[in-house]
Amino acid sequence: MDFEIDHAAPGAPLPDLEILELWNASFGPEFQLSEALWLQNTTLDPSFNPADIILARDETGKLAGFAQAKVFRDTASYSGDDLPKIVRRGHIAAIAVLPEYRRQGLGQTLLTETEAYLVENGANYFYAGENFRHYFPGVPKHSAEALAFFQANGYSLGVVEVDLDGPLDPEVYEPIIDSARQVTFRQGQPGDETALYEFLKRSFPGRWFYDTRLYLEQGGLLEDISLVFDHAGIVQGFLVSYRPGGKIIGPGRFWLTGNREWGGIGPLGLSPEMRGLGAGLGVVGAGMRHLHEHGLKFARIDWTTLVDFYGKAGFKPSLTYQRASKPALS
Repeated sequence: MDFEIDHAAPGAPLPDLEILELWNASFGPEFQLSEALWLQNTTLDPSFNPADIILARDETGKLAGFAQAKVFRDTASYSGDDLPKIVRRGHIAAIAVLPEYRRQGLGQTLLTETEAYLVENGANYFYAGENFRHYFPGVPKHSAEALAFFQANGYSLGVVEVDLDGPLDPEVYEPIIDSARQVTFRQGQPGDETALYEFLKRSFPGRWFYDTRLYLEQGGLLEDISLVFDHAGIVQGFLVSYRPGGKIIGPGRFWLTGNREWGGIGPLGLSPEMRGLGAGLGVVGAGMRHLHEHGLKFARIDWTTLVDFYGKAGFKPSLTYQRASKPALS
C-alpha cells in the first residue's frame, strides 16, 4: 500500500483527535495519551513547530501513522553551558503505526523522514525520547519489537531508566524527614521564587532550571515544590511534586491522568554541600507528606536509575525504558 507522508502545516489546525486515536490504538494500555498531555508537549512547548509532526495517510486519507520530532529552540531562555550540545540533539519523541498497517515499511519510512528533518534542523545526534517536554526517557523496554526496530536502524542501546511506584505511608516518610540533619523542609510560598531560582542557577543551571521556570510560568504551583533550607535559611535543594488537576502534568503522572489517587514526584536536586546529611531522602519524604496531606495514596517517581535510593522510601520499579541513540551521520 502507498502512503502519503507530509508534515503538519504551520497555521493549520493539528489533527489532534486523529493522532490521539492513533496513539491509543498503537501503544499498550500503559501509555494511553490524554489530550492535555498532547497539548502540553506540542502547542505549550516553546520549542514546538507544527512541522515537527509527520503524518502518514493511506489511500483513503486515513491516518495510518505519525512521528513527532523535537529539537530545542527556546535558546534565549536556557542558561546551561551545555546549550551548544543541546541544540544539536535530534529527538524522536514518538513514532506510532496502527497495527493493521505494520509490516509494510511505514515505520521505517517515518523514521527516515524524521531523521532527515532533524538533520535539516541542525541535529548531529539522534535520541529515542529524552527530549524537553518528553513522553519517554527512552524506548519502553517491555516492547521487544520497538527495541529491535531502533537497533535495526543503527541505534545503540544504553542505560536502563525506570519509573518507580510507592505508597504514601506516614510510617515511612515521617522517620525519613526526621532523620535529616542540619536542614529543614517546607513547601514553597509566594516570594520564594527568587531564592529557588538562585539555587537552581548555582547548582542546576541547565535543564532543571529551565523546566522549573517553565513549570511556574505556565501555572505550576510553588506550593508543590518542596524546598530544602540550610541553617542560614538559604535554599539548598528542591523537589517538584504533582497532583491531579494541576495545570502542568508532571512526568510521574503522564500515564496516570485518570487516576485521582496518584501523585507524581521529581525532579529532585541538592547542592553538593548538602549531600551526606540525609537531605535527599528527607526531601523525598517532604514531597510524599505534601501529596498525602492532599488526599493522595500513591506516587510515581519518573526517569531514574536510583532504584536503591528511592527504595528506602518504599518505591519499587514499575515501567522501564532503555536509552537508544546514534550519530546522525552513521
